[in-house]
Parts: sequence; C-alpha cells; structure tokens
Amino acid sequence: MSDVVISPYAAISVKSHIPMTLELRSSNDTKWSSIFEAMSSKFGLLRNINGTPPPNPVDAAWAQNNCCVRTWLYSSVSDSFLDFAMAPDQTARELWVAIEKHVQANKGRSI
Repeated sequence: MSDVVISPYAAISVKSHIPMTLELRSSNDTKWSSIFEAMSSKFGLLRNINGTPPPNPVDAAWAQNNCCVRTWLYSSVSDSFLDFAMAPDQTARELWVAIEKHVQANKGRSI
C-alpha cells in the first residue's frame, strides 16, 4: 500500500481569494488576471501559468499542483470561457494561454 499525499492546495477555495468571475462580456480581465497571478504566486504555483517548463519527467507533486491550478481556473471563469478554452489533457499553462488569447481577441470589440 502506497501513501497518498493530497496537495494542500486541493482544499483552497478560489472564490475566497478571487472575488470575481472572468466574464466573456466584461472588462474585468486585467483585475481578474492580476488577482489570479497573485494568488498563484502566494501559494508558490505561479510557475504553472507563467510559462516555466514542467519538470522532465513530470513528477507527481507537479502534476497534482497543476491540476489544482487548472481547477482554480475552471472555478474562476465563466462557462462561456470554458466552452472554448477547455481541452483534454491540457496543462494549467495551456488553459491560461487559451483564456488570455480569447481576452486579447475580444479587446476593442463593441459589446
């Protein structure tokens, strides 16, 4: 029997740290991304979204932390973002980039 270690980040409620949801038709993207980056940095997980390459080979702790950050993203953006941004087997970084690209593509469009 192997010991299973649950990441302490798995129990963190993103809503208690990020008081808003990133909405498709809103201008809160700068505020949301700044708070999300601060939260990730506070817990030492900014590397999961800032482009730092994952360890090679990927270890269990990194994979679990990556899942936690990905779940935080799922929980702090609207369903309309998730409709286009979610993909099978993506990393938190890949999800972050997909969200960022969509925000940038929609800048300047009239709502």
